[in-house]
Amino acid sequence: MPEIVDSFSQIGKINKGVLKGIPVCSILGDQQSSAYAHSLHKNQMKITYGTGCFLLNNIGDSPKIHESFITTILSKHKGKIQYGYE
Repeated sequence: MPEIVDSFSQIGKINKGVLKGIPVCSILGDQQSSAYAHSLHKNQMKITYGTGCFLLNNIGDSPKIHESFITTILSKHKGKIQYGYE
């Protein structure tokens, strides 16, 4: 499994092209960044419209398996992971 890194720290640098050396300092997808920006708290849901329509439900700091939803990581900030159903 890949290492879960902090969503808001330097995770690497661009190593080719005109942007070579620029740090990559955030790693969130569209839905996850929208949920974070709207301060999605445990047991709250958010629907994001864009290239598709996505529903995220914050399930807190412990992953759970659900028979109908995908368990995902919403973010990791200061060592604290927030999980959700997608």
